[in-house]
Amino acid sequence: MIALTGASGRLGRLVTRMLLERVDAAGVVALSRTPQALAGIGVATREVDFDRPHTLPRALDGVDRLLLISTNVLGRRVRQHDVAVRAAAAAGVGHVLYTSIARAADDDNPASVAADHRATEGALAASGVPYTVLRNSPYTQLVLMGIETMLATGTLLDNNGDGATAYVTREDCAAVAAEVLARGGHRGEVLEVTGPQAHTQFDIAALISAFSGVPVRYQPISDEATVADLVAAGMGEPEAREFATIGKAVRHGYTSLVTDVVERVTGRPATSVAEFLESRLPGRAERWSPGKRPTAERRAFQAARTRPGSRRQRPRDAR
Repeated sequence: MIALTGASGRLGRLVTRMLLERVDAAGVVALSRTPQALAGIGVATREVDFDRPHTLPRALDGVDRLLLISTNVLGRRVRQHDVAVRAAAAAGVGHVLYTSIARAADDDNPASVAADHRATEGALAASGVPYTVLRNSPYTQLVLMGIETMLATGTLLDNNGDGATAYVTREDCAAVAAEVLARGGHRGEVLEVTGPQAHTQFDIAALISAFSGVPVRYQPISDEATVADLVAAGMGEPEAREFATIGKAVRHGYTSLVTDVVERVTGRPATSVAEFLESRLPGRAERWSPGKRPTAERRAFQAARTRPGSRRQRPRDAR
């Protein structure tokens, strides 16, 4: 039996859908604090609540492979994950997959969430349960956060500075997880799941400009200004401060690693930022001769190069 926690979330739903392309639905169970939200998901559902440990034995009964999707509850994440890991060991789960973040094991990683993930990775290693860590790079979907304001003002604001990020789509992360869950293997491995290229935010602004048809420039701002902007947009201050530390990690090179994990595990290349934006921002109506259509990546950078006053940098190589 294959089970996954957080099944009602965006990543969980994607993994479930992709699992059903690989295995029989009878062998999958979706776990959630709110199983009623999983109506129509196509597999059996069970309740699980890491803050109520007594729900875990039944939830994990008969489970051989488990995807533990990390929670996002500030101050309780490590405790919740520890409960899940201990319950998996007690239930005899044969293989646990865990969603972590890029370079979580580095003690000096300034992203505050890294310490939580590092603790959970350590708990898995000490549990005796075979495990695989999926260290997902920041989602490509983040580049569209605040897109309406970005296009209205012509400015992309954040605290990433000139750091580069190997953005990976949530769909690619889900595909890697589904493949390992369905096929097995990769036990004892740490898989750094990344996109095919690392981009600075100057690159991202150029790509958004090319695909939206709206000139956008990148303006780096301070950590405190980032927190203020996020709070003004409706995010709680503790969450905003945690999020802002990711920008610091970007500036110090913790998100620039590029790997071939997506292609190696799934058999197909990872989706580039340009391919993602081309499907989300179809603002340009360019026509290209048959057989001479350049790649989305090249087309976007060609457009950025010809825009007067464009400020951009070439994508950095993986560090």
